[in-house]
Amino acid sequence: MCPFFAIYIYESGREINPMQMRRNKRYQIGVSDWVRSCYEWMDALIIAVIVLVLSLSFFLRVVNVSGISMQPNLNTNDKVLLTSIAVQPQYGDVIVAEHSTKSGEPIIKRVIAISGQTVNIDSANGTVLVNGAVLNESGYLSAQVKTTLEDANVKFPVTVPAGKLFVLGDNRAVSLDSRSSEIGLIDMKNVLGKARLVLFPFSHFGKIKGET
Repeated sequence: MCPFFAIYIYESGREINPMQMRRNKRYQIGVSDWVRSCYEWMDALIIAVIVLVLSLSFFLRVVNVSGISMQPNLNTNDKVLLTSIAVQPQYGDVIVAEHSTKSGEPIIKRVIAISGQTVNIDSANGTVLVNGAVLNESGYLSAQVKTTLEDANVKFPVTVPAGKLFVLGDNRAVSLDSRSSEIGLIDMKNVLGKARLVLFPFSHFGKIKGET
């Protein structure tokens, strides 16, 4: 056969076309590069997932509400998203804090006053005053809710010292909060984070009322 048309190699009694050999080699190299690329992408994806999980564990967490002290805005077994980075609670924020209560569980309450502010409670009118001004709590409390000093054993007015928070539950009639010495003022070091929104149940999904 004319050498210009084809060159064949005979190996172990089998006829091999050199052009086909080169194509097969290029195909094998291409497959190898594709597999290597897939492994590299998988490595990058695994690292990204690990970084994401670690970030979420430090900056975000989901907590379970226990008790009725924050009703009607938060109910028992609500799943709440908490942010825990650079937390600087302000009035109206809902926080979760570690506290040595009888249950041993963290508590969830609303911030009413921060360090340097003075809190007083007008039981006759059912209102809360901060630095002498009556708080407008209509953004998260109904008009029927009254704040009193019934069962309270803390002397008012209370000036919040540095690094502390004065907190109340939204369900003022039953909430155990800073009106009681059992809870008292919350140390900022014990604040786990700010509650941002309700994740579950879906019927209750959304931003928490009054949250800034």
